[in-house]
Amino acid sequence: MPKGTRSGLLTRRRYLSYELRFEWAAATESNSGVKYRLLTFDRLGGRSAEPLGPEYQIADDNGDPGAKVDARQRSGALYSVIPVEKPAAKPLGEWNERRIVVTGCRNQKLSGRLCLWLSCYCLVCVSRQHLPEQK
Repeated sequence: MPKGTRSGLLTRRRYLSYELRFEWAAATESNSGVKYRLLTFDRLGGRSAEPLGPEYQIADDNGDPGAKVDARQRSGALYSVIPVEKPAAKPLGEWNERRIVVTGCRNQKLSGRLCLWLSCYCLVCVSRQHLPEQK
C-alpha cells in the first residue's frame, strides 16, 4: 500500500474463536499492524476516529523509530503490551507468514487464549485474563 494509506477488513458476524493467516513484507521505516476484536464505534459512542483493540505489530524493526527503542513495537509484538521474545521477521522486502490464533470464552472474565505467530515461531501466547481490560 502507498505510504499513509489505510484499509480495513471487517466481518458482519462476531467470532468467539478463529485463526487468521496472511503474508506481509515491510518497507523502509514502515509501521503498521493488524487490529482484531475491535470495539465498535457505536459501543464507544462514536467518539473515536481510530478503532480500538489489540494490534499485531508489523514494522521495519531496524528503521521505525518506535521499534528501534521499544520491543513492544517490533514485528510480532502485541503492540505496546507484550514484546516479542525472539525477533523472527525476515529482512526488508522479503515475505513473512503471519498467524493470529484466538480461542475465546463466552465469559469475558474467564481465560481464552491469544497466540501470535510469525513464520513458524510462536512469539506471544497469553491467557486473555492477563491482558489489559478493554473498556
